[in-house]
Amino acid sequence: MTATINIMLAMLTPLQRWNAARQSDGSIMTQRWFIAAGVVAIVILTVLLVVVNYYRRTQKQRISAGRFIEYADRIGLTGRECQILRDIAARAGLRHNESVFSMVEAFDSGASAIVEDALALRGVEASKRVSVVVSTLREKLGFESQAADRFQWAGNSV
Repeated sequence: MTATINIMLAMLTPLQRWNAARQSDGSIMTQRWFIAAGVVAIVILTVLLVVVNYYRRTQKQRISAGRFIEYADRIGLTGRECQILRDIAARAGLRHNESVFSMVEAFDSGASAIVEDALALRGVEASKRVSVVVSTLREKLGFESQAADRFQWAGNSV
Protein backbone atom coordinates (compact mmCIF):
# COMPACT_ATOMS: atom_id res chain seq x y z
CA MET A 1 0.00 0.00 0.00
CA THR A 2 2.78 2.43 0.82
CA ALA A 3 4.58 1.50 -2.38
CA THR A 4 1.43 2.34 -4.34
CA ILE A 5 1.13 5.74 -2.62
CA ASN A 6 4.82 6.47 -3.28
CA ILE A 7 4.38 5.61 -6.98
CA MET A 8 1.31 7.84 -7.21
CA LEU A 9 3.12 10.73 -5.51
CA ALA A 10 6.08 10.32 -7.84
CA MET A 11 3.77 10.62 -10.84
CA LEU A 12 2.32 13.98 -9.67
CA THR A 13 3.83 17.24 -10.84
CA PRO A 14 5.00 19.75 -8.22
CA LEU A 15 1.95 21.93 -8.93
CA GLN A 16 -0.39 18.97 -8.40
CA ARG A 17 1.40 18.10 -5.13
CA TRP A 18 1.03 21.68 -3.92
CA ASN A 19 -2.71 21.72 -4.73
CA ALA A 20 -3.17 18.38 -2.97
CA ALA A 21 -1.38 19.67 0.13
CA ARG A 22 -3.54 22.82 0.20
CA GLN A 23 -6.74 20.76 0.01
CA SER A 24 -5.94 18.66 3.07
CA ASP A 25 -8.68 17.24 5.27
CA GLY A 26 -7.54 19.18 8.37
CA SER A 27 -9.70 22.11 9.36
CA ILE A 28 -8.32 25.45 10.45
CA MET A 29 -9.20 24.68 14.10
CA THR A 30 -6.96 21.62 14.28
CA GLN A 31 -4.08 23.66 12.89
CA ARG A 32 -4.63 26.42 15.46
CA TRP A 33 -4.82 23.89 18.28
CA PHE A 34 -1.64 22.30 17.04
CA ILE A 35 0.15 25.68 17.04
CA ALA A 36 -1.28 26.57 20.46
CA ALA A 37 -0.17 23.23 21.88
CA GLY A 38 3.32 23.83 20.51
CA VAL A 39 3.49 27.30 22.05
CA VAL A 40 2.24 25.98 25.41
CA ALA A 41 4.84 23.19 25.32
CA ILE A 42 7.61 25.69 24.60
CA VAL A 43 6.47 27.94 27.46
CA ILE A 44 6.30 25.00 29.89
CA LEU A 45 9.76 23.78 28.88
CA THR A 46 11.19 27.28 29.26
CA VAL A 47 9.71 27.64 32.75
CA LEU A 48 11.08 24.23 33.71
CA LEU A 49 14.52 25.23 32.44
CA VAL A 50 14.49 28.39 34.54
CA VAL A 51 13.33 26.51 37.65
CA VAL A 52 15.95 23.78 37.26
CA ASN A 53 18.73 26.34 36.73
CA TYR A 54 17.61 28.27 39.83
CA TYR A 55 17.48 25.06 41.88
CA ARG A 56 20.96 24.01 40.73
CA ARG A 57 22.40 27.45 41.48
CA THR A 58 20.96 27.54 45.01
CA GLN A 59 22.13 23.98 45.63
CA LYS A 60 25.68 24.90 44.57
CA GLN A 61 25.58 27.95 46.84
CA ARG A 62 24.43 25.78 49.77
CA ILE A 63 27.23 23.30 49.13
CA SER A 64 29.77 26.13 48.87
CA ALA A 65 28.56 27.69 52.13
CA GLY A 66 28.73 24.29 53.85
CA ARG A 67 32.28 23.71 52.68
CA PHE A 68 33.28 27.20 53.80
CA ILE A 69 31.92 26.53 57.29
CA GLU A 70 33.57 23.11 57.39
CA TYR A 71 36.97 24.52 56.40
CA ALA A 72 36.61 27.42 58.84
CA ASP A 73 35.77 25.05 61.70
CA ARG A 74 38.66 22.80 60.78
CA ILE A 75 41.22 25.60 61.22
CA GLY A 76 39.39 27.25 64.16
CA LEU A 77 38.26 30.59 62.76
CA THR A 78 36.13 32.89 64.87
CA GLY A 79 32.89 34.38 63.59
CA ARG A 80 34.58 37.72 62.88
CA GLU A 81 37.42 36.03 61.03
CA CYS A 82 34.90 34.07 58.95
CA GLN A 83 33.12 37.28 58.01
CA ILE A 84 36.38 38.97 57.04
CA LEU A 85 37.41 35.92 55.02
CA ARG A 86 34.04 35.97 53.21
CA ASP A 87 34.61 39.63 52.46
CA ILE A 88 38.09 38.84 51.14
CA ALA A 89 36.63 36.16 48.87
CA ALA A 90 33.97 38.57 47.61
CA ARG A 91 36.52 41.32 46.95
CA ALA A 92 38.70 38.81 45.09
CA GLY A 93 35.75 38.02 42.84
CA LEU A 94 35.55 34.34 43.74
CA ARG A 95 32.35 32.54 42.76
CA HIS A 96 32.82 29.99 45.53
CA ASN A 97 33.85 31.37 48.92
CA GLU A 98 35.62 28.17 49.93
CA SER A 99 38.20 28.71 47.20
CA VAL A 100 39.83 31.41 49.33
CA PHE A 101 41.20 28.65 51.58
CA SER A 102 43.50 27.41 48.82
CA MET A 103 44.11 30.34 46.47
CA VAL A 104 46.90 32.56 47.80
CA GLU A 105 46.64 35.08 44.97
CA ALA A 106 42.90 35.53 45.48
CA PHE A 107 43.41 35.91 49.22
CA ASP A 108 46.11 38.54 48.68
CA SER A 109 44.09 40.57 46.18
CA GLY A 110 40.97 40.52 48.36
CA ALA A 111 42.98 41.33 51.48
CA SER A 112 44.69 44.29 49.85
CA ALA A 113 41.29 45.64 48.77
CA ILE A 114 39.96 45.37 52.32
CA VAL A 115 42.97 47.08 53.87
CA GLU A 116 42.89 49.86 51.27
CA ASP A 117 39.17 50.40 51.88
CA ALA A 118 39.74 50.53 55.64
CA LEU A 119 42.45 53.13 55.10
CA ALA A 120 40.30 55.23 52.80
CA LEU A 121 37.11 55.04 54.87
CA ARG A 122 38.25 54.83 58.50
CA GLY A 123 41.85 55.99 58.59
CA VAL A 124 45.26 54.63 59.44
CA GLU A 125 44.38 53.05 62.79
CA ALA A 126 41.51 51.01 61.35
CA SER A 127 43.72 49.97 58.48
CA LYS A 128 46.36 48.73 60.93
CA ARG A 129 43.77 46.69 62.86
CA VAL A 130 42.45 45.12 59.65
CA SER A 131 46.00 44.43 58.52
CA VAL A 132 46.71 42.54 61.76
CA VAL A 133 43.56 40.43 61.35
CA VAL A 134 44.44 39.71 57.73
CA SER A 135 47.95 38.61 58.75
CA THR A 136 46.47 36.32 61.39
CA LEU A 137 44.09 34.83 58.83
CA ARG A 138 46.97 34.29 56.46
CA GLU A 139 48.84 32.30 59.09
CA LYS A 140 45.76 30.26 60.07
CA LEU A 141 45.17 29.38 56.43
CA GLY A 142 48.71 28.05 56.25
CA PHE A 143 49.83 30.38 53.50
CA GLU A 144 53.55 30.84 53.57
CA SER A 145 54.73 34.02 55.15
CA GLN A 146 56.55 34.92 51.95
CA ALA A 147 57.09 38.50 52.86
CA ALA A 148 56.11 40.42 55.95
CA ASP A 149 55.65 43.44 53.69
CA ARG A 150 52.68 41.86 51.94
CA PHE A 151 50.19 43.59 54.21
CA GLN A 152 52.01 46.85 54.65
CA TRP A 153 50.02 49.16 52.46
CA ALA A 154 50.22 52.91 52.51
CA GLY A 155 52.91 52.98 55.19
CA ASN A 156 51.14 50.60 57.59
CA SER A 157 53.28 48.09 59.40
CA VAL A 158 52.09 44.88 60.98
